[in-house]
Amino acid sequence: MNFLYKLVTSLQKHPIVVFFVIFIFGFLYHFVIFKIGFFASLYDTTALFAFDIRIDDAKIDTFFKSGIYLVAVISGGYTLLSVITPFIKAKRETLIKKRVLKTGGHIVVIGLSSSSRAYLDSIDESGDDILVLADGVDGGYLQKYEHSLSVVSDRLDMIYDDIDMLNISDTKHIFISTGSDMDNLEIATKILSQDRDVKMFIQIEDRSLRYLHKENGLLSGRHIRIYSHNEESARWLFEHYDIDGKSRRVIDTKMEFSIAVVGDSALAYEVIAQGAIMGQLPNENRFTIYCIDSDIKKFRDGVELHFPQIYKVPNLSLEFVELDYKQRAFYLDTLWEREGLSSVILCYEDEQKNLDIASTLLEYSFVEKIVEQSMDTQIIMAMPNGYRLGDEICSNLDFFKYLYTFATIKNISDDKYIVAGDRDKTSIATHFIYENIAPKVLNYDNYTYNYTPYDDTLATKYAKSGYLEVDSDGWDKLSYLEKESNRSVSEHIKMKLKALNLISKKSKIEDKKELYLKNREIFLANIKDRVKLAKMEHNRWSAFHYIHGYKAIPFIPKEQKRELKTRHSLLREHICLVDFDEFKKESSYLCELGYSLGEFEGYDFMINEHIPLILANAGYEIESSSFLPKSIKVAVTGHRKGIDSAVYKRLFSYLDDYLKESEVTINKIISPLADGADSVVAKEMIKRYGAELIVALPFELEEYKKTISNQDEFLSLLAMAKSSIRVSSLEEGSMEYGYMMVGEYVVDSCDLLIVLWNGDSSNGLGGTADVFEYAKMIGREYIYINTQTEEIQRSIR
Repeated sequence: MNFLYKLVTSLQKHPIVVFFVIFIFGFLYHFVIFKIGFFASLYDTTALFAFDIRIDDAKIDTFFKSGIYLVAVISGGYTLLSVITPFIKAKRETLIKKRVLKTGGHIVVIGLSSSSRAYLDSIDESGDDILVLADGVDGGYLQKYEHSLSVVSDRLDMIYDDIDMLNISDTKHIFISTGSDMDNLEIATKILSQDRDVKMFIQIEDRSLRYLHKENGLLSGRHIRIYSHNEESARWLFEHYDIDGKSRRVIDTKMEFSIAVVGDSALAYEVIAQGAIMGQLPNENRFTIYCIDSDIKKFRDGVELHFPQIYKVPNLSLEFVELDYKQRAFYLDTLWEREGLSSVILCYEDEQKNLDIASTLLEYSFVEKIVEQSMDTQIIMAMPNGYRLGDEICSNLDFFKYLYTFATIKNISDDKYIVAGDRDKTSIATHFIYENIAPKVLNYDNYTYNYTPYDDTLATKYAKSGYLEVDSDGWDKLSYLEKESNRSVSEHIKMKLKALNLISKKSKIEDKKELYLKNREIFLANIKDRVKLAKMEHNRWSAFHYIHGYKAIPFIPKEQKRELKTRHSLLREHICLVDFDEFKKESSYLCELGYSLGEFEGYDFMINEHIPLILANAGYEIESSSFLPKSIKVAVTGHRKGIDSAVYKRLFSYLDDYLKESEVTINKIISPLADGADSVVAKEMIKRYGAELIVALPFELEEYKKTISNQDEFLSLLAMAKSSIRVSSLEEGSMEYGYMMVGEYVVDSCDLLIVLWNGDSSNGLGGTADVFEYAKMIGREYIYINTQTEEIQRSIR
């Protein structure tokens, strides 16, 4: 029956082939077997009934008779094919339904949403038996798979009857995505009433429904995987595009940065939530999310409804900006010119709308930066269904150099990503650390961390203990929120590695012990400030809990905490939602081993120490980042007096060689324009390299001008500046305080610092020595020339 079905459907798809087959048959019939009495009678009968022609009476030649016959046979053949095809198809589907529903051993896909279709695309060549239960209206879509899939197409309201016939316990897994959260939940509940151990993947977009049904038992099966396209898209976004941009100038400094989320949509909420977590950096940079839409009240209400505790997330500011993308003012707003805007993320549900906005932003709002090759902002747009266009945009770096896409359904609803669990490998390895290693190193009786320093035998100990053989059994037992918590830890590892100038990639090393040793060696060689990294982890943990609606409560003794654990969990309350330093002070008994020395006590420290093990267990290899910007921002600090012209000549000769060697250009010079080094270097940078001048003023301009000797030159350079910023005020502090603030600002804002210093201590706060010391403390790259000896030192990553 299956062969017959494929034959008739193939004939229907190739009418020209059918025509020639019938034509040849008629031709042979006429010249070979026409003389046989039976066939001659059939010939006469065909002519009579099809064309009302009596062959004996008609005075027509043999050739014309053959033509009549061929037309009759072709018409009859097509009619017969049309009549028998539905019967063959129905019989085949009945046989398939009986066989597949009863025998099992197959994949079941329920619903034909865009996610289901993308999932079917990803397994089309897998060779698995697949049963699709879907609305009959969408049945036509399934024809593209019928060469390899076993398909049952029914009305959605009849799926319950099919489920009753399913041999659920013997299915490989069930994928449910009908396009409706409630339908998905109803179907899943029906299946679980028969077998709670079934492996099932359920799409639920509503954040509250995901939490409610997984945490409260309705979907509490051990192998239930709830996923959301929007949530997974937000994760994918910050996995592929760094939240702080492509350069290191934010993560290496205290520089403020921001992203702009355009469009009030469910996807936008998930991007905001994930961004609030991923934006926790080692220097606690102030991070702003601009939420942009024409109906800003609705946008704000939606964000606050989904995340009532979001304003308590560490280091985060939310700003709601009312702009209509249909109006010119949208593209001329000064928001697009702000320093530190790492990404503009377009989240409208309409792909064409996102593409139009992105194109116009590049054409009008960022065109000057693009021409000057100083474009630091990524334009990232949601394109769920634009498979080919999205691929072209991401791969064609000549035409779409500053444009990127995300939220593509084929990337999210992929078999390897959702079902095979590629995206959860590091999360499972993270949980394994908490479940197996943490209880052995954390002494819960006195809340101290019994840390065993790394030695040459540690990998062998881990191997013998089974820590290099992660299983997912414990993971399967976790609640939805517990899984999300582990995912948050593992996803944020990327930013911790970036802080250490490291990256991770899929490894070809199969031996986990060897991989772990390699990871550990490079990780330990780069980690310097463990306290800063632990603070980064604590802020991430706090951000995750605030995003999920947790509230801070006063610190309580551990005995009371144990008694009220269930209550606190249900009310989403936690005693640790306080500032890192305050948390350490409140729980001094947790840190008896020496917090001030950066010892490894507590979860905030412990999990960081096991990053090499987590990545090794997930098959990832740590390596050094080879980041090098193509155009850089340079800042200058130096003395006002006592610098010979030969020093400047030596500096710029060296700088020319440096730029040639590094294959970079200077696009900006950041300077306070004080007398001496500040103004001389700025003027030469503009003349020599065509650099754009950014002026940083330590306090009010009128007061600052009084400290400048050559005011004509100062005002001339100030007039040439692309922009200027005042970083402090005399109302806030003294002049010395302003000089220190402006020194820190220029260091934070640049990629490379030029230092002209005689080697002596500063006469007051904010001198060259202080600024240089700050630059070295945060790891800023610099070129230092001693103004007395003309000796040059260079610190380059």
